[in-house]
Amino acid sequence: MEDALRESEEQYRSLFNSIRDAILVADTEREIIDCNPAFTDLFGYTLEEIEGKKTHVVYRDMEEFERLGQALQDHVGDPSFLFTVHYRKKSGEIFPGETNVFYLRDDKGNVVGFIGLIRDVTERQRMEEALEAYSDHLEEMVQTRTRELREAQEKLLRRQKLAALGQLAGSINHELRG
Repeated sequence: MEDALRESEEQYRSLFNSIRDAILVADTEREIIDCNPAFTDLFGYTLEEIEGKKTHVVYRDMEEFERLGQALQDHVGDPSFLFTVHYRKKSGEIFPGETNVFYLRDDKGNVVGFIGLIRDVTERQRMEEALEAYSDHLEEMVQTRTRELREAQEKLLRRQKLAALGQLAGSINHELRG
């Protein structure tokens, strides 16, 4: 039984350590219990530096900490809970992080903690902003080209009308002489 438990624990630890998203485990008071190597790589903290501290140390400010706290309360029982907040690395660098929170429950179903999976979405947001800027630029180009085509069409219609008037005037002149 002990061997099976040890093997299960080793498998869990192996999986926990190999996941590429940052994982932060906290209790219901939002005190940090554990983190994986991806968290250490992303945030720059070692487990020893943050273990036992409130999770607010990894947020941009208290407002972001409280925003996520309120969202956690609003989404208890929601397995697809996904929220984007701004985090602060040990270096002070701020980044947007997409956070997926899972609730740790005891045998009776009571929430006893949280597991947060954090993904740095800085590059994705940059790409979305660049795509939006490019889309706006294309829209402007389309509007400009549409305006130019309308103006050209109007000029062509004026020329056709003038040509028709010229032909009519020529016909009338020919009739008057004849």
